[in-house]
Amino acid sequence: MANFLDQRINFERVHRIPYGDRVMKLGRMETLYTALGKPTDGLPIFHLAGTKGKGSTAAMLARCLTAAGWKTGLYSSPHILNIEERIQINGQPIPHEAFEELLEQVRPVVEKIDAELPDGEGPTFFDILTATALLYFEQQQVEYVVLETGLGGRLDSTNVVSPLVSILTHISFDHTTQLGSSLAQIATEKAGIIKPHSLVVSDAQQSEVNEVIREKAAKENATLLRLDEDFSYEYSSNEVTLHLQTTDLLPHTFELGMRGEHQAANATLAVAAMVAGLGKWGHLPETDVLLQSIQQGLREATLPCRFEIFQKKDAPTVVLDGAHNVASVQKLLATLEETFGEKERTLIFAASRDKHSAEMLEALRPHFASVLLTEFVDPPKSEPAANFLTEPSDPAVEVALPAAKALEQALQRASAENILCVTGSLFLTSELRRVLLSDADQYGGYVPVR
Repeated sequence: MANFLDQRINFERVHRIPYGDRVMKLGRMETLYTALGKPTDGLPIFHLAGTKGKGSTAAMLARCLTAAGWKTGLYSSPHILNIEERIQINGQPIPHEAFEELLEQVRPVVEKIDAELPDGEGPTFFDILTATALLYFEQQQVEYVVLETGLGGRLDSTNVVSPLVSILTHISFDHTTQLGSSLAQIATEKAGIIKPHSLVVSDAQQSEVNEVIREKAAKENATLLRLDEDFSYEYSSNEVTLHLQTTDLLPHTFELGMRGEHQAANATLAVAAMVAGLGKWGHLPETDVLLQSIQQGLREATLPCRFEIFQKKDAPTVVLDGAHNVASVQKLLATLEETFGEKERTLIFAASRDKHSAEMLEALRPHFASVLLTEFVDPPKSEPAANFLTEPSDPAVEVALPAAKALEQALQRASAENILCVTGSLFLTSELRRVLLSDADQYGGYVPVR
């Protein structure tokens, strides 16, 4: 069945991702969703879109709901090691056998739709994966669903659902070829997940983004709650103190399992959405239970390749972070400073061809003693490393191919006190994470730490 899925159009693997109603065709996903009986329709769903932070926010929200005793489904992307990671219930990925069985159920429905459409216009890889996730959640009788968009929002495959809460994490420039060259255009695509009479929880956004979100929420008669207006936070030493003007349950201080002030903002969004959503659905627990579940969820929530630290005795510390736009790079730099101070750093960098790679590298370069430019292998959409070399040449910047060689070279040169940071793309960090965990002869002893 894996071959069936792999043969579908997969926009995650193409060099230039197409977009627009003529290509993404949400109607195609709606046909598939309806043919499968609209799985999870009527369940309370938290639907997330945004440029950065949606994966972390989704993970925190799902962990908090699980800690409160609710059977919670989480659908996210991309995966790091195995595709089953994208579909989870209570933090456990779907078993491979169950995944294969569900694909077997979905396949004849897809083939029927294929037969009614021109060649190549049937459901895509992401359509089928999304439908499979929703079908799994329904069959397993989950009580809440946390659903992360893949690209944009308005035309994303996940946008067939009617959510209880629409969550908009921070919106900035990314995928500009597909979503638009202005923040207002990008925000319009992201805000497309807002549905009639839903709750909307939004990060503090730039003014033009706020205006788009407010107009969309008003048009849909949706209730809008916004960071710094309806809820807020204070951050110190990886703890967050939350203030929700909508409830007298907070302020309260919680420990974070994910590092950095940007994760405090993500945690605040997750908690605000949880409290508002549970309240609207009539499932808000007693105060002590709620606070305990929030603390447990925020402390336990982690994501691979999001400021993930690997350490080994008498060896350099390795940080894997999938920052892939300028805004995320700036958050990474702030978290490196907070966590490691002025320790000497080496950078391993690669990026996809559709990213603002030069701007990312320009922001990163002053903060690293040396830089190794490389390329990830899969998918084959990596920007050629040589494109980042400058004239006149910087003696501390060089090309090292492939990525595994760059990692080996950096570790050989660095002292045990140095920090080695891998960033620029989740494809790069996932590739090198696999190397660190699988090559015991070369890297035995490296383990992820909290």
